[in-house]
Amino acid sequence: IKEIVHGRYRAYELDLARKLFPKLKKGVLVLMDRLFFAFDFLWDIHGQGCDFVVRMTSVCSPRVVNRFSKSDVIVEISIPRHYRRRRGDMPRTWMLRMVSYVPEGGTETIRLLTTMLDPKISRNEIAALYHERWEVETVFDEIKTHLADCTTVNRPVVFRSRTPKRVKQELYGMVTAYNILRGVMADVGEENDIAPTRLSFMATLERVRECMRDVMLDHSISVATRIRFMRSAIARATVPKRPGRKFPRAVKVKMSGYPLKRNVA
Repeated sequence: IKEIVHGRYRAYELDLARKLFPKLKKGVLVLMDRLFFAFDFLWDIHGQGCDFVVRMTSVCSPRVVNRFSKSDVIVEISIPRHYRRRRGDMPRTWMLRMVSYVPEGGTETIRLLTTMLDPKISRNEIAALYHERWEVETVFDEIKTHLADCTTVNRPVVFRSRTPKRVKQELYGMVTAYNILRGVMADVGEENDIAPTRLSFMATLERVRECMRDVMLDHSISVATRIRFMRSAIARATVPKRPGRKFPRAVKVKMSGYPLKRNVA
């Protein structure tokens, strides 16, 4: 995690995301879910000299201008008037590329919009790039469920501090600890010719905790030796390669707006 922004509980995520704009460099590709499908927000990203891939909302109805294939087209999108009233620099229409596909094992058609109009960049490449966005969900799980020592994602992360300044300090401490763990995994992976994504985050976390405890309680073995043992144990804790998300989001208990998942006998 290189950059984070935070705000009050009721802060709008689009407003928080705008605080990252100064960190965007020209040529960067921004991957976004449909929560960030707002024309002024996307226009500002494009104005930074960046490309984006964003999932479209169902209410958007673009007009097809050119076809690379049945599910890969150049479209013209009319920008709603209320955006143009607030922003005089926004045009009436915007030419973008729309890629449609159904994930393996799924039934829902996913539509993506991107500023990458070059047909040399294939439809499959764009779809694969969008699925890279899901890696951030793994980061959230590792921090909230494991690093923060919560038993389930439904149990909130509670900071112990009672002042805003100390809460921020605790937040940055947690992110720093996460980066240190990921740095250890990257170093161990490079040393043993293993992709860092194939190393177990949980195993790394436990081995680091054990090493720190043993260093404090037992001085008969040098710190360098314990760290070497720790790194060796981390290298042995590999996980299977994730095949990617193939199923639509659903829940087993109907407590949200997602479709109910029923067990099939």
